[in-house]
Amino acid sequence: MKVLFIDDEPLIRKGLQVVIPWAQYGFTEFLEAEDGPEGLKLIEEEHPDLVLLDIHMETMSGLSVAKKAREQDFSGRIVILSGYSDFEYAKSAIDYGVTSYLLKPVDPEQLTEAVLKSIDELNKERLVSIYADQPASMAKSAIITGLLTGTMAYTAEMETIYHLGFSSGYFRVVLLLSEDAEKSKLFPVKNYLSAAISGNCRAYIVTGPAQEQALKKQLTEYENELIAVFSSKAESHTELHSLYQAAESVVKNMYYYKNNKSNLLYAETVLPVSSAEDFNLITFTETLLSRVLLLEPEQTEQDLAALTSWFLQRRPPRDSIGFILQNCYNQVTSKLFEQYPKLTLEIADKDKFTSHLYADRYLCDSIAFFNRQLQTAIAFIKTSSQASPCQRICQYIDEHLSDPLKLDSIAKQFGYNSAYLGKLFAKETGRHFNVYLDERRIELARDYLEKGFSVAQTCELSGFTNTDYFTKKFKKYVGTLPSEYKKSRQ
Repeated sequence: MKVLFIDDEPLIRKGLQVVIPWAQYGFTEFLEAEDGPEGLKLIEEEHPDLVLLDIHMETMSGLSVAKKAREQDFSGRIVILSGYSDFEYAKSAIDYGVTSYLLKPVDPEQLTEAVLKSIDELNKERLVSIYADQPASMAKSAIITGLLTGTMAYTAEMETIYHLGFSSGYFRVVLLLSEDAEKSKLFPVKNYLSAAISGNCRAYIVTGPAQEQALKKQLTEYENELIAVFSSKAESHTELHSLYQAAESVVKNMYYYKNNKSNLLYAETVLPVSSAEDFNLITFTETLLSRVLLLEPEQTEQDLAALTSWFLQRRPPRDSIGFILQNCYNQVTSKLFEQYPKLTLEIADKDKFTSHLYADRYLCDSIAFFNRQLQTAIAFIKTSSQASPCQRICQYIDEHLSDPLKLDSIAKQFGYNSAYLGKLFAKETGRHFNVYLDERRIELARDYLEKGFSVAQTCELSGFTNTDYFTKKFKKYVGTLPSEYKKSRQ
């Protein structure tokens, strides 16, 4: 609600804003005017719910402002603040529809009483207006909407006239959404207090565990058509507005919170935005590629679930999420396509993946599509004749030459005994594991030297941890020192 302060003394205008807790009574907007004409203009433009008006101002008296405001059909409440206790002033104020006439200096208790009286009158007028112009069911819906959105305060008259049934000590607000507004209208509403919030969103108030269970049971029949957001539980109807705000926050961020396992969401389980650790796209991409090459479908799905959790904690803009997913997918699939060209016929290319991101309504849909592509890739690699265990290990080694690779750790990743894997590797490749690893690293080192990298840089980039050892191995396989090889190639 809005309150307008009209007084030619700035200190009085500011003082009135702090003398009582306005927000507690539902006032959230505060307007000021330093004289009558400016006040009338604000009344006409802003339609405040309450006007606090000084009776004595030079340009135009407070009574004149009240008179002109009523002539312009202003329906808000007016409280006069006056330094005069003269009866004629008070009588004129009553004639102009003034709710209260208070003497300066204003007593906080008297001002509070005047504000509460004004709110009560406004609510009664709104109730009468709703009841007079609309059917009772529509009027009740309008009241529920006002209580939930905070534009209307609860009064005893509401219960007397409309029988809302707020005697319960159990309240939840449930918001039902549908992509198809017509389908949401088919949901049975006669057993619940409800109100239409927008074309595709309807609010329900459940007033007990039995009602809540009945609602959930009904929702199972609309699993693919409706999404329900449940607020936390409250013990009083006075908390309906805060319950609605919590559920509405989930609705506004539905892109992040919707999951593909249920059409029921609970506001109390939603994590607040936090400063989670920064996400390293390069490391995550390398991990995801390893999961696919190692044929680990469950771990792949878990990694994508962890990425989703990070998105929910940080809640970055949707464009940023699209950028991360696009780059990650492109990096992983480009490496897979190099090793398995026929895989291009099985999973989405980067253009199809990008178009899917833009078409998806929710983050869960994009993650699910991403996961399906990787699971398909794992299944393809697993059944491909190209992918014997040792071939996959060689591919893994080629992708991680700069990492500290050991036969024991690789055997564990691939689910083999290290001694058995060593024999199998030697049998299929004709070389022992360490020999193959050294040869591949030396090939990589030659490439770095030819590109102009220093010996120390080449040693580190090709996976050797000791320069002397690297020099010794390089001369053994190439026949010359790394520095001489670099010089000869340049």
